[in-house]
Amino acid sequence: MEDDQRINHESPRPPSDDRARSGARDQSLSLSSFLGRGESEGSSYSGPPPASPGKRGEAEEANPDHSIDISDTQHHLVVSRAGLTELVERTLAAEGVERYSLSIALVDNATIHALNGRHLGHDWPTDVISFPLSEPDEPVLAGELIVSAEMAAATAREAGVDPWAELALYVVHGLLHLCGYDDLSDRDADVMRRREGEILALLGLTNTFPLTGLAATGRAGRESAPWPV
Repeated sequence: MEDDQRINHESPRPPSDDRARSGARDQSLSLSSFLGRGESEGSSYSGPPPASPGKRGEAEEANPDHSIDISDTQHHLVVSRAGLTELVERTLAAEGVERYSLSIALVDNATIHALNGRHLGHDWPTDVISFPLSEPDEPVLAGELIVSAEMAAATAREAGVDPWAELALYVVHGLLHLCGYDDLSDRDADVMRRREGEILALLGLTNTFPLTGLAATGRAGRESAPWPV
């Protein structure tokens, strides 16, 4: 949103013609190779403790329609993959989304800066960029989220808040965009902000948005785009 300098993200739907939609799916496959794979070591732990392997396996087996691929290439915040997966699952459950295929990339400011310039023509880092890859009437919600863990860590440090809660705010915001929420108008932004607060409260997390406005490290400008054909 331009007036608060944070969560500067919009989510236009990809072009509706079949060629563009097919191209978006093909292009999404290249994101993982661009960002890389593997765990990262960071300056602080972020997220609830991982569930036991047995419990995670049971949950995944019980939800074959839930696909969440996580890439973590940054070195600023150690994020629990199990905690992040649970955050995504519970947020989408609250939105009534039953089937989804998502990729989430945790990156540093340099990487999100490059993507922001490449796909949106913005010469600055931001907190979250979303790439919707499905239409509202499709049975499976598909999309990509690029999240700057470095920005979450820096903003949380400056404002004295929990970095996991700050990162969770970015992820919830991006997921809501994939679910069809937008913040192009003041009215829509108010609705989206209210829903973010409701979901974070449901998850037992502090909504850091009202607490970190003066410690913003991002720049104004809305960040999201369909993958190019």
